[in-house]
Amino acid sequence: MNNQPSVRYQLWPQILLLTLAIWIASSVLVIRYTWSFGDLELGPISGHFIYLWDHSWKQYMREIIDARIHFHIIARFGLPCFLLLAASFCFSLKLLWKRGGRELAHHVSGPILLEGKQAIRHARYMSRKGF
Repeated sequence: MNNQPSVRYQLWPQILLLTLAIWIASSVLVIRYTWSFGDLELGPISGHFIYLWDHSWKQYMREIIDARIHFHIIARFGLPCFLLLAASFCFSLKLLWKRGGRELAHHVSGPILLEGKQAIRHARYMSRKGF
């Protein structure tokens, strides 16, 4: 990061870490609680992880395709994970991203040039206050 006070930046590493943390936690919870929904019995999810641990990914995928449950695995695992990734990224951006970027220079005292919604909000407040 550049140390010049006027250079603007975003907190991209923090946004990425927060997105991953929220995504992993929410994916584990959603998959755990939605795994047994539906008509098709896929067995316990721990059985799938044990099989993956003991065998290769190719062998696991071959077994799933042979059993004709690959669509159900994708629907119960892939789709929720993808949607949760998008939602967690949006939440992280909403929380940490700042329009125009952040800067090292901080206002100490004196008048501030306000722009956009912040200026309108301040003008309404001052008009209600009556100066």
